[in-house]
Amino acid sequence: MFRRMPDLITTTRKWGNSLGIIIPKKLGLHLNEEVRVQIGPVKHATKAGDIMGTGAFRKSTEQMLHETDKELWPE
Repeated sequence: MFRRMPDLITTTRKWGNSLGIIIPKKLGLHLNEEVRVQIGPVKHATKAGDIMGTGAFRKSTEQMLHETDKELWPE
């Protein structure tokens, strides 16, 4: 079971013959803890619509996040 963690945007760095990323200690992870990582380039938003979209929602953001959490991390 995974804990819900905040999104992290970081920069890749050279690590020997590989690339690595730094995960800040403040996220509360521990040595040898299993984590899930999604890899993809970050598209930097240039206006509010890029971040929030332009549609209207019938449910509040809090309701949608709660429903998503229940689907992704059932207890």
